[in-house]
Amino acid sequence: MNSVSPLAERLKGRMNRMKAQSFTARIGGRDYTLSAQSDPERLRNIAEYLDRKISEASMHTAMNKEIAAVIAGLSVTEELFNAKDEAQRLRNQLYEIARGSAAEGASRDA
Repeated sequence: MNSVSPLAERLKGRMNRMKAQSFTARIGGRDYTLSAQSDPERLRNIAEYLDRKISEASMHTAMNKEIAAVIAGLSVTEELFNAKDEAQRLRNQLYEIARGSAAEGASRDA
């Protein structure tokens, strides 16, 4: 008799399919082993982007890599916050458009 439940078997099968894929990425002049379960290419692109940001920060002044990494982190975080602000602005704009369309529809029906 099999003591493993069908649910456990399905979960085990999913876990085997979702095994992390590891790769080495150079960030700030150091190699890191990174792993991703769903999209390793996306993580590789993110690592390359961060490495470029650190290189850009290093080029502007003669600073050590740690300070350059902090400056790059601040730069990337600012980009994130700007993108979030823009996304919220667009959500608000869509809400206003939808609200206006609903009001127009209601006034035509009246």
